[in-house]
Amino acid sequence: MPVLFQDKFRTASTRLLDWDYASPGTYFVTICTKGMRYHFGKGQSGEVLLNNAGKIAQDNWLGIP
Repeated sequence: MPVLFQDKFRTASTRLLDWDYASPGTYFVTICTKGMRYHFGKGQSGEVLLNNAGKIAQDNWLGIP
């Protein structure tokens, strides 16, 4: 049996086996950063306050068709 991921740190896919990810739908994206630093803004009073990098990321994300 072959060794998965060739001994490199990686997790197996968490995708649902029977889901068509090309279909329209709402998706939740989590971005983990080194040291858990807040690179895109911070949460405050139940809202996300974006910094400049966060605004750039949001503009680019919303520009994806």
